[in-house]
Amino acid sequence: ARPRALPVTGSDLAVSSDGFLFLKELPERIVFIGGGYISMEFGYTASAAGASVTVLHRGERIMKQFDPDMVSILQAACSTRGMDVRTEVSPKEIRKSDSGHYEVMLEGDSVETDLVVGAIGRVPNVEDLGLEKASVAYDRHGIETNELMRTSQDHIYAIGDCVKGMQLSPVSDLQARTAARNILDPGGETADLSTLPSVAFSYPQLAMLGMDEQAAKKRGNIRIAQGSGAGWPNYRRLNESHVGYKVIIDMETETVLGAHLVGPHAGELINLFALAMKYHIPVKDLQELPWAYPTYSADIKYMLK
Repeated sequence: ARPRALPVTGSDLAVSSDGFLFLKELPERIVFIGGGYISMEFGYTASAAGASVTVLHRGERIMKQFDPDMVSILQAACSTRGMDVRTEVSPKEIRKSDSGHYEVMLEGDSVETDLVVGAIGRVPNVEDLGLEKASVAYDRHGIETNELMRTSQDHIYAIGDCVKGMQLSPVSDLQARTAARNILDPGGETADLSTLPSVAFSYPQLAMLGMDEQAAKKRGNIRIAQGSGAGWPNYRRLNESHVGYKVIIDMETETVLGAHLVGPHAGELINLFALAMKYHIPVKDLQELPWAYPTYSADIKYMLK
């Protein structure tokens, strides 16, 4: 995949996430356009290193893939760390001043900066593969595949960021294994993403897995364990107050259907919830396991009450 082009006048004055990685010096002020993974991860890195960071996002909330309550906690954390996150704003133009600075023009306002980073996602590189000649079906969202990773041509497989779906490293790994096994033994294995966790490595980290709250309430027969871990010893040691969790539990089987976390170690914790989901480990077993202490994984038992 490649960075998605900014649909803004003067977009050639901005750099992509790729360009950000090749900076030789950190600018004093950086504007990130977009409220997704790139802005939250790179923006925090730049802010922690001393830059003044502004994030401009046209939607109502950043990180729209994640649970709204967890995102609210992350956004509050950004504010306390000096990141200026603005939602429901649409950049109209990027200008370069005579002094060498840049100005991002908004509706009735503007932001002056030393660098503009276009961070509105990535698009699959499918246009120049000659897919039409091979009669492989695709559109602007990527190549179409089935659960075996076969394309519309049974003898052609596709995996990774050029395929329709989530552009995540674990997804590509799973797709690669699935494709390889089906090439050797056709029809043998499917790519099951039902227990795939997703993590934004912002600070604090944001993580999600399985069913969200809206889908859970439609399903019914569930309970939701939700709260803040800000007062727990692990996070008091870090002086970290932006910690939250929401775990969706099947009331009949008492197993985990989904988990949504925000906190410094959310990326590690979500893997344990994925393991519990994959193998249908009952909540009671997770609570009674004598976890090593003090570890962050030991806090799982408190997240299931």
